[in-house]
Amino acid sequence: MINLGIVVVYVVPKWYEAMLTLHLRQIERHTHMPYNIFGCAVRSSAEALRILRSNSSVRLCECLPTTATGSGEHSHYLECLTKIAIDAGVTHVVTLHVDSFPIHDGWVDTMMNKLLDLCPFVTGEGANTACLMFSRQFYLRYRPTFLPTDAERSQPSFRDCVSKWKLRTHSGVGYAFRAYQHGLAACYMPEVHRKNSLASVYAQQILHFNSGFRITRPIRSKEPGLWYSACASILAAACHVFRGIVPANTRQAIRNRLGRKILESIDQPRIYRSCTRLCLEREALLANPDGYIAQMLAQPNKASHPKSKEE
Repeated sequence: MINLGIVVVYVVPKWYEAMLTLHLRQIERHTHMPYNIFGCAVRSSAEALRILRSNSSVRLCECLPTTATGSGEHSHYLECLTKIAIDAGVTHVVTLHVDSFPIHDGWVDTMMNKLLDLCPFVTGEGANTACLMFSRQFYLRYRPTFLPTDAERSQPSFRDCVSKWKLRTHSGVGYAFRAYQHGLAACYMPEVHRKNSLASVYAQQILHFNSGFRITRPIRSKEPGLWYSACASILAAACHVFRGIVPANTRQAIRNRLGRKILESIDQPRIYRSCTRLCLEREALLANPDGYIAQMLAQPNKASHPKSKEE
């Protein structure tokens, strides 16, 4: 009998409580088998804690704090929650983010049907913990970690894995590396997204509002000038080339000397434009989730195809 453990690190400031509510509602709506959500609340509002505690499917877990940041912090809590879920007897684990959730009733079956002896975990491109499923057997046999250790990162085989499988070194890459070490494959779900959209849809089953929790309304009081709007794409391309050819220490020296001018002329306008657009998109999702999801599914702009990565 399938016993699903959903593992989520809940970082929910006050302005993100509506996304948490949608996330929990979508899981309940589309999951029709025994499941529990194993979560821990990190830097979350009092209302977010109330929402989590009032949901009978959520098991809030105590994990030791960490001084790590970014992917290191996320991976630390995922390790803790996954161990708790396995110890509780779940047959399968799937990781989600606060801004990722199922959009179709068959999401669990679709992912489980892709699990094979030589393809022991299913995820989005790049081993993405916004949706990463694996079995109890894989976890107990191979003992993967969400991030490789420093010693593992220094191995040529890790660099080969990152290069061949086109991975980003964020939480989840450790699962890909463990499969690679043992001659196994990673099963990647097809991903669909539209131009200028923050969201992705995996295999028509999971929506991920990428990096949504990081976005707040910009505090700048006025929009960038017309010159910036007209030259934004050229400036972005020039900055990309600049970063590629100028050594990091030289770039830092330039930023130290011209920091205020760079902030005012490049950073603030770019942040304003990006955050405003992405906040509006998030508000559209929260105002009409079904309509937003239908648009995502009906009008894809770019799709990647399902694939397995093999050594």
